[in-house]
Amino acid sequence: MKSNSSLKLYFGLFCCLTLLGIFTKQWMGEGDIPNLDELHQIEGKIETVWASGKYGNTIRIKLENDPRYFVYGSISGEIGLVKRLALVGSTAKLNFRPSNTHTPIFDDNTYHTIYQLTIDEKLVRAYSQIARKYRENASGSGRFAIILAILAFSIFRSIVKETRTRGRIPS
Repeated sequence: MKSNSSLKLYFGLFCCLTLLGIFTKQWMGEGDIPNLDELHQIEGKIETVWASGKYGNTIRIKLENDPRYFVYGSISGEIGLVKRLALVGSTAKLNFRPSNTHTPIFDDNTYHTIYQLTIDEKLVRAYSQIARKYRENASGSGRFAIILAILAFSIFRSIVKETRTRGRIPS
């Protein structure tokens, strides 16, 4: 069995790597919410729609006569309504930022995030509602990062104290 210090070290390293992931995501601009004037709008009939993700709460949409794929994330809310309304053949109006795309692991398609969604003239989620949800999510990750930083610092400080008392590190 690993010693207590080794477990602390591994947990501290895990905290640091998680912090690095959070900050890398922010530095790469993935936490950015575009302004309304940066968004483009496209309208068309839904060619394909499918749910993905662990609980099927991410909706992926492809419109007829358009090579792009779009994603409506669970963070945006109203997933049940989207699942009921987003049917093949329905008319969808999507607002998205063309410069912001992502490709999930094990998927060859590139997706644009939907920041406003209207299906068959029914506004499902307005830009202001979706932007607010993304901001709330980003502030939560900031608080989580602060907690992880404090935890990692405390763990490493405790390891240094333990090794000093054993005489391994000179004071």
